[in-house]
Amino acid sequence: MFAHSLDAARTTLFTLSFVGLGFLAGCPSKSTPAPDTHAASSSSITAAPAPAASLAPVAPAALANPNACSVVGSSISIVKGARSDTGATPARLADGRIVVGYAVGTSPRASVVDLGASTATAVDVDASTLTKDLGPIEKGSTLSLHRVTPFAATELKMRVLVDASVSAQDKSKRVRCGFADADRVVGSSEGGETLQNCRSFTDGKKTWALSSWGKPAADGSKAASRWALHLVGDDGAVSETTLGTRNVPDPSLERYNFDLPASVHEGEAGYVLAGRFNGNLALTRRAEESDAVAELSLSWFNAASGMPALAAADRSVTVIAPIAGKSDLYGMNFPIEAKSPKPAAVHVETEAGAGERTSLSLVRSGADSVLAFVEAKGEAKKVKLVVLDAALKPRGPVLDMPGTGKAAAVKLLPLETAGRVLAVTVDGGEITASTIACPPSS
Repeated sequence: MFAHSLDAARTTLFTLSFVGLGFLAGCPSKSTPAPDTHAASSSSITAAPAPAASLAPVAPAALANPNACSVVGSSISIVKGARSDTGATPARLADGRIVVGYAVGTSPRASVVDLGASTATAVDVDASTLTKDLGPIEKGSTLSLHRVTPFAATELKMRVLVDASVSAQDKSKRVRCGFADADRVVGSSEGGETLQNCRSFTDGKKTWALSSWGKPAADGSKAASRWALHLVGDDGAVSETTLGTRNVPDPSLERYNFDLPASVHEGEAGYVLAGRFNGNLALTRRAEESDAVAELSLSWFNAASGMPALAAADRSVTVIAPIAGKSDLYGMNFPIEAKSPKPAAVHVETEAGAGERTSLSLVRSGADSVLAFVEAKGEAKKVKLVVLDAALKPRGPVLDMPGTGKAAAVKLLPLETAGRVLAVTVDGGEITASTIACPPSS
């Protein structure tokens, strides 16, 4: 499906050196969709030596697994009392600083992380247009902040992208995504379509959003859901490209929305876009310098898929999707110009009886990928991390991240030091940042 050419290397803000290792965010739906009809140092004591005859042979110390990842140093506490449904989104600004976006209560927040000093410092966020876009929050209405993404710093405040919605008592909803201090990228508007959901993205140079629209049946036309891409130009103007449309029984139902999206900008190759529709993994690509869009691919895994993770590097793209309520993972790794293959099972073994896997995050460059996810087993929800090779097979054991066992989300960010990645987790309402070291591929 991807038949466009790739003429230059990707130059994104998040693709930094990770030898053999992009950045790539939502919560899984609780709906149960059906298949799409159109087509996932201890103390030491010195004692006198015993006589030679009494010495027993001593086995050499076991060597650590050379393919194992490990946590470097202590984790950095960023904030306590954060909203779990908003998650935490790390980004590296143009000046090199690492900033994490999150929410406390109904306020978008951001903190600068200093890995050298092992500190996190909260900074003021400019959210001057957020409530203007959403309108008044009436009594009985609920404001949801779905994601806060650091974008840039001004002299006094941090600029962020905020994806938010207001749900009223009458079940109506107002939705907006984009800059919190300027015009939104996309938002609810009057007309024949209703904005169901959206998410905004940035790589530090390009900013865009994905949205899902519902149109009721009228004038002999069938009800439909539409997936759209909104690109912000250098002049601030926003252009819209339709990625796909499907006729549906009821576009207001979540299962018939194009939801839980992920995306990546791959230089002149354009934008690779993934999401979910009626339980299927939805995948397409939009060219960089034209409105050309690849055919929308829908993949069904005999069960509803969750939020996918997506990353691209070296003229190829990696996509991994979980299955709602299960431990199954499906993925593919293929040249970006080629038609996407059928997703195959990705076998990541943890302890016996592993539970549902959610909040997938993926970074890569070259052949290897680092995958992190939250795994629920009984009441415990823990963050796991594993390195996958080009065939999406584990190249070492799964790393159990330290935490309280109440994890809600994890997001990865490549670091400048080769072989290291930053894992930002939300666990029990506390957001922490941990440096992970993984051995490079041989």
